Amino acid sequence: MKSKSFCSGWLWVAILCLFAAINAAAAVKPLSEAEGASFGRKIEQEFNGNDSAYYVQAFDLDAFLDRAFPEQKDLGDQWNEFKRGFQDSYLQTFGKQLRLIASCKYLSTRQVAGKTRVLLRMLMRNGAVNYHELILIRGQDGQPRIADVFLYVTGETMSDTARRAALPALIDSQKSLLQRIFTTQSDLITHYQQWSELMLLSGQGRYQQVLNAYADLPASLQKEKFILVQQIRASQMLGRPREQLYLQALELWQRTYPDDPSIDLISIDACLLRKHYDEALGHVDRLDRAVGGDPYLDVQRAFILEMKGDDVKAEAAAKRAIEREPTLLRAYDALLASLVHQHRFAEAVALLTKIEKMIGVSRRQLAAIVENGPLNKDLVRSDEYHQWLLGTSAAQPTPVAASGEVQTNR
Repeated sequence: MKSKSFCSGWLWVAILCLFAAINAAAAVKPLSEAEGASFGRKIEQEFNGNDSAYYVQAFDLDAFLDRAFPEQKDLGDQWNEFKRGFQDSYLQTFGKQLRLIASCKYLSTRQVAGKTRVLLRMLMRNGAVNYHELILIRGQDGQPRIADVFLYVTGETMSDTARRAALPALIDSQKSLLQRIFTTQSDLITHYQQWSELMLLSGQGRYQQVLNAYADLPASLQKEKFILVQQIRASQMLGRPREQLYLQALELWQRTYPDDPSIDLISIDACLLRKHYDEALGHVDRLDRAVGGDPYLDVQRAFILEMKGDDVKAEAAAKRAIEREPTLLRAYDALLASLVHQHRFAEAVALLTKIEKMIGVSRRQLAAIVENGPLNKDLVRSDEYHQWLLGTSAAQPTPVAASGEVQTNR
């Protein structure tokens, strides 16, 4: 009897272990593309509802830090101490960057090396565009979680950037940990006070001081992505007085990272500054292929073609963007610019009526935006515009839901 009881006990243990193994396998089952798409649309919905915190909260911090610091498994208590100080500051910084984004659009989902990746288009408040590719895993609750993000504007993952961003904290408090993690980047360590001050100045919006600090760095660090991108941003924010520095920074990026995924996104501005419009269109085409197609890039084409003087193709590109994504307000902005440039004012004011409904503002509010645009002077002086302003233009179309921004002031 004892033997029978003993065997039965082990049998139950085996069965329980089998069930545990099945459950564990289910817990790590890769996310499907359908789950990834649903998650991407949720990010878009929450973000455009002014809740960028949802994006940050969706991070699986342990998985993210695993990717940033694969050495952590061997670091013991030192790692736990560092992790506590790092996690809040880094994600807080990322949260601030997200608040510079005007709108988010889910584009696509794909599988890469067994991981589900979700591509989002981010339109910035300053008119720029970026793409975030979320690298997803299944969380302990079975729901999608973000393990990392590939940023097109830097051409690298956030975990790669985070690895370097950790240097000041490590130097200040845990030099032995630093030496174990960073073994081949001596200039980053030697000059950390200089570049960490540059990062601080950038965060404070002191862009001229950023340029000064950048100029004092050794050449090796001037080519570091996370430092060079601050130089690009600072010279861009200062505008025309520093336009040449902006162009030089873009050209340095092109030379240093010629095969980088970021190269087409980075190169468009450089081409426009040199008035190389066909080359800029080539970069837009390659970027469009890289992201698997994005209606917003037809908006980019429209504005470039307008600068080139090709009104017919510019108008066609803007209309194509509207057809592909009817709620993309910047596409209407591009079409308006083309119509105004061609002095087709009746069509321009009809478009203004549609924009008025889409963005939910009064006619007077929209007029203030239009009249502030230096390229709209001929439109503003036209009879058609005055009739529209007085409310005597054609009947207004049915409103539709909108996303993005309209500028109408180019």
